[in-house]
Amino acid sequence: WYRYEAQQFDNFILRLEFKIAKDTNSGVCLRTLKTGAPPFTGFEVQICDDLGKQPGKHSTGAIYDVVAPSCNASKPIGEWNEMEITCDGELVKVVLNGMQVIDTDFAKFTAPIGKFETPYAELPKTGYIALQDHWTPIWYRNIRIKPL
Repeated sequence: WYRYEAQQFDNFILRLEFKIAKDTNSGVCLRTLKTGAPPFTGFEVQICDDLGKQPGKHSTGAIYDVVAPSCNASKPIGEWNEMEITCDGELVKVVLNGMQVIDTDFAKFTAPIGKFETPYAELPKTGYIALQDHWTPIWYRNIRIKPL
């Protein structure tokens, strides 16, 4: 993990580019705590090797294990992808390669989902940003954040 611990963020737009290798399984974790595994102390936007597959809760752009993206907008292995994540209160949007794939309201998730014990409506509203490599190759660049 690389956790950006210099500053916590609440409402923001995060823009970044990423490139993956075969079998990559990674993600961007948001509003995480300083200790503990970021996907469990905040939430994760999934990044993986899934080009050509049907979108699901473990697809690139998904709110991992909770919300599936509307489509698979991934680029082929080795090409740079652009991701924009907007967190504005309970509202979370994900744009992948120019296509909005997630537009959800965490306030609707009042019960635990999947392997997560905390309802998403109760997740921290501020926290750190963590970039995951999950033991598989991934490259990040042009990481920018704009507070709202």
